[in-house]
Amino acid sequence: MNRDFFINKLHCELGIVSQEINPSVISDKLNIIPDYSYCKGDFFQSKQSGRSGKRFQNLWTVKSKQTVIEDENIEPHLVYFQNLLKDKLIDIHELKNNPNCVVNFWIWIETENAGFGLDLSTEDLQFISSISNRVHISFLANQKIEEDEN
Repeated sequence: MNRDFFINKLHCELGIVSQEINPSVISDKLNIIPDYSYCKGDFFQSKQSGRSGKRFQNLWTVKSKQTVIEDENIEPHLVYFQNLLKDKLIDIHELKNNPNCVVNFWIWIETENAGFGLDLSTEDLQFISSISNRVHISFLANQKIEEDEN
C-alpha cells in the first residue's frame, strides 16, 4: 500500500535494575505484575546470537502497549504510566532513591522516517524525571513498517 506519511511503532518501559532486590520484592511493593523480569543468577541463552550465561543483576520491567501510528507522539504511553503509578509514587520514589536500584525509563521508537522528532513538554519531562534515575531513547529506522503489526 502506498501512503504519503510515515508509520512509527512506539512503546515505553519502566525498568528497575538491582544487584540486591529481587523482582518479586518489587512486584509486592508496587502491587504490579511485571511484563518481564529475571533474577540475578538465572541462566539465559540469546535467541539471536546463541550466547548463554548467568544474569548478573535482577530486572523488573513494565511496558506500555505498543502503538503503530503516524504521529511522533509518546503522550499515550506517558498517560499509561501516570495512571499505572498514580497511587504508587511514594514507593517508586523510594526505589528511585535506593542506592541498590536504578530506575530506567526507556522510550522505544521504530520508524520509517530517518528524520524523526520527539517533542516533550516540561510536564512530561518532570513526570519522567520523578519516576526514574535515567532515561534512554532508542531509535530504530526501518524501510517499511506494516500498519497492521501489533
